[in-house]
Amino acid sequence: AKGQALALRAFCYLHLAQHYQFTYLKDPTAPCVPIYTEPTTSETAPKAKSTVAQVYQRVFDDLNLAQSYLKNYTRKGDGQKFKPNTNVVNGLLARAYLLTGQWEEAAKAAAAARQGYSLMTTTAEYEGFNNVSNKEWIWGHPQTLAQSSASYNFYFLDATHVGAYSSFMADPHLKDTFVEGDIRLPLFQWMREGYLGYKKFHMRADDTADLVLMRAAEMYLIEAEANVRDGMELSQAVIPLNTLRNARGVVDYDVAGKSREDVINEILLERRREL
Repeated sequence: AKGQALALRAFCYLHLAQHYQFTYLKDPTAPCVPIYTEPTTSETAPKAKSTVAQVYQRVFDDLNLAQSYLKNYTRKGDGQKFKPNTNVVNGLLARAYLLTGQWEEAAKAAAAARQGYSLMTTTAEYEGFNNVSNKEWIWGHPQTLAQSSASYNFYFLDATHVGAYSSFMADPHLKDTFVEGDIRLPLFQWMREGYLGYKKFHMRADDTADLVLMRAAEMYLIEAEANVRDGMELSQAVIPLNTLRNARGVVDYDVAGKSREDVINEILLERRREL
């Protein structure tokens, strides 16, 4: 339980750092958010802002300690995917290492995080995107009728379902970056002129939807990006990217004649298509 709590605190501080300050690589000394590690009351004196570097150090300290607490922990089935385990901790470490420019460590952590999780290979596995049992989901929150409020954080994305809010539409220019044969391409659906829906997200019949927090696909993308930024030979560096592309029905990305910057840009574009 302590390991899971530490992982959750690291997850929260990682998000706070990204929301309230520019990136670590831009300026690690910039003021970010205050760090609280003890319970507070209305009488607690407010703390000053910590630097970006200090917040990330808190994240790394929590995740490394969580690893040690969780090393022998095993979740009991998909219904417990909301509980952080070592895969989740490795995934959070991969994100944090990538954001702080620790490329080799990011690639290692991402590879460890995706162990035991396979990639979706059909459009049908994508459509809905509301089930924590999805074989690609490393971390997610199941929703029930009795505890369904969080489902409505998902609901505005459900743009093509009957009775759904049509407030979230896809960018047609992004759609143009998908190629024929990509299992994600059939998920686009024109609703009416100028409104391009995306069928990736559907509420279930009971108006609930499980929430995803981490997937294997993200880890392949982190590993590929870290490899390229770390100077690995390009044909080797993009192997994780091509593993993901192939699962989605797309041929390998050809690095011939490409610069390192070209390859990074392609990986970032794949992040937009996938995530």
